[in-house]
Amino acid sequence: ETYLEIFPSSPHVWRRINLVVPEDDKVEHFYPFPGADISDKWNEHANDSEPEHTFNAPEGTERLFGNYSDSRGTACCVQAQVVAFNETKPFTVLIGIAHTKPYHHLPPSIRYSYVSFFYAFRAEPPFNILSKSAILCLGWPKEADDGFESQVFAYARENMKKATKHSAHTLKLLGIEYDCPRIHFPTGIVEKVGDPDTVVLSYGINDCLPRSILVPKKEILDLLFPSEDFTLK
Repeated sequence: ETYLEIFPSSPHVWRRINLVVPEDDKVEHFYPFPGADISDKWNEHANDSEPEHTFNAPEGTERLFGNYSDSRGTACCVQAQVVAFNETKPFTVLIGIAHTKPYHHLPPSIRYSYVSFFYAFRAEPPFNILSKSAILCLGWPKEADDGFESQVFAYARENMKKATKHSAHTLKLLGIEYDCPRIHFPTGIVEKVGDPDTVVLSYGINDCLPRSILVPKKEILDLLFPSEDFTLK
């Protein structure tokens, strides 16, 4: 079977899709072109209530983001093996990264500020969420990045330094300025070819630049499973 993730969290929404069989009244026949049936009649939800984020966000952040109910999926998934404290055999979890923004009623200078978090869920229906990391932001390009000099998008090369230092493009929350772009948007998460312990995470910056970074999978798992409830395999 094939599954399509609709929303990553609060709640985790997914649907079964059929890309092959012309007529199947048990699952949606998904037509990948404009005009496809995108109604929610085929949607299904995870059963269990979702856990809290693994670390507390900075004090006052809940005033901006609430309970992250406006979270949106941007990239999924890589696999990992974990063992729950009350189980003996390892099982597979799928890991994605979602993003969220502050409430819509806030001023534009605040509401167009993006943060992300990793989430992990069981790899079989109903795909219950097991863990959500603390919110995080992803960094600016660096001159040491491979291909930096060939960057052809806006703010590249000579303009990059000015763009990265310009306060209007920098993430600020609750009076704190972070060394991150105000807008980052994860677009891909995959295992590095030949190295399943390393994750390639791709994201866009301020709607102008692409960037890909290498992240040890263990670092992501440590963000998701910091307690003794799970051990990693």
